[in-house]
Amino acid sequence: MDGNARDGTFFAKHRSVVILIIALLGLYAAANAVHYVRSYDYTDDALAAHGAARDNGEDVGILTQSRSESLIDSQSAIHSTIEGLAKPGNARFAPVFDQLIKESGTAAGEPASGLGECFLFPVVPQKGDSIDSIVGFTRFCFEDPRDNEKYSAISLAISNR
Repeated sequence: MDGNARDGTFFAKHRSVVILIIALLGLYAAANAVHYVRSYDYTDDALAAHGAARDNGEDVGILTQSRSESLIDSQSAIHSTIEGLAKPGNARFAPVFDQLIKESGTAAGEPASGLGECFLFPVVPQKGDSIDSIVGFTRFCFEDPRDNEKYSAISLAISNR
């Protein structure tokens, strides 16, 4: 009986320290449980790719968010239309997009090599916005370019910050 009274008295005297230790252990456990969630931002890499295209005199086809969403959601992307929107400089974004897929862990983001003919576009918020306001990428892939209407599409934000 005497031992139980001492335990209660010890806890009563050091309650705040014990609670602090338990809270710190809980925070440590939570931090280790979510360590796999990483932040990434590929804005600078995308702007560098655009700069490389510009330096080589290559035009870049850019989509707005609403146009990108409309083409994907309405399933109205047609090979000839998408091909017409793409410009030679769009290929410069492929390494950035591939790294973004790896970093974000996107399951639908297969490498373009096995998807047929693919077209990659930087995406800006609104018509008239410069590439400096880039918010993401949209990629359209046509397994068979002769089939104008069958395609896969993926749209990714370039930053999760």
